Amino acid sequence: GLVYEAQQDYANALVVYQQAADLDPTLAAPHCNLGDVYRALQQYEAAISAFQQAITHNSKDTYSHQAIGNIYSVLGQLDEAQNYYTQVLEIQPEDYSTMACLARIARQGGRDEEWGAWIERARPLYRDDDYYNRACLESIAGNAAEAVRLLRLALEHNHVSPDWAAQDPDLDYIRDDAGYREVMGDGEHRA
Repeated sequence: GLVYEAQQDYANALVVYQQAADLDPTLAAPHCNLGDVYRALQQYEAAISAFQQAITHNSKDTYSHQAIGNIYSVLGQLDEAQNYYTQVLEIQPEDYSTMACLARIARQGGRDEEWGAWIERARPLYRDDDYYNRACLESIAGNAAEAVRLLRLALEHNHVSPDWAAQDPDLDYIRDDAGYREVMGDGEHRA
């Protein structure tokens, strides 16, 4: 399934992941994988359902919680997104990428003090080589040049798919930047 997914052969990836889920319905991983494929296909209801199944089998699965939060963010359902992000921090209080997501939601809501507090809390927790999540944080923080530099590194190191970067709401603050358009191929990837 992972090979099919990497090759963007999503039809076969879905078949294999569903077979894995059917073989052992108690495992969370096949449901996470299904969620990833449905999200890549922008079939968000199916993705949310798959990630929720993963959470049913592993309530401490922060990946699925954050993935659902990300989908709700893309859909503009920020209260639902914030709920899932908050659940991530209840499980893993030092999850810096989730803090960045909460900063974005606070910024969108015009809650400047809260937004700045999340940025300051998250920034020292990032690993230097976590280019993509650092790019997201710097985008949210309003540091376009640094965000673009880190996004370029993330794409060069295959830390993110260009398709997700094109729709990730964390990067909305730099989409009009010429550097962003250059890195992303000036509209080559669509949200």
